Amino acid sequence: MRTDILDEAVRPDAGKPVLIRVRPEIHARMCRPARPGDEQDAVLGIPLVVDDEIPPFPGYEIHRAVPPPHRPLRSGVPLP
Repeated sequence: MRTDILDEAVRPDAGKPVLIRVRPEIHARMCRPARPGDEQDAVLGIPLVVDDEIPPFPGYEIHRAVPPPHRPLRSGVPLP
């Protein structure tokens, strides 16, 4: 369970993860029990927060950084 969520969080085709929210039952399966709203130790530098108000399926949310804006192309070459 833990590695599945972490693999999803750090996949190369997605933005940088800044926060992972998990339901208490998912957190209990991942590591030690915690109370809703408790911020846990960072996992791979990503803060992990227990939240009993997120949907039961899939039971977690990965919040990502806003991607940088795309630079316009001119003749297939990025502008400086």
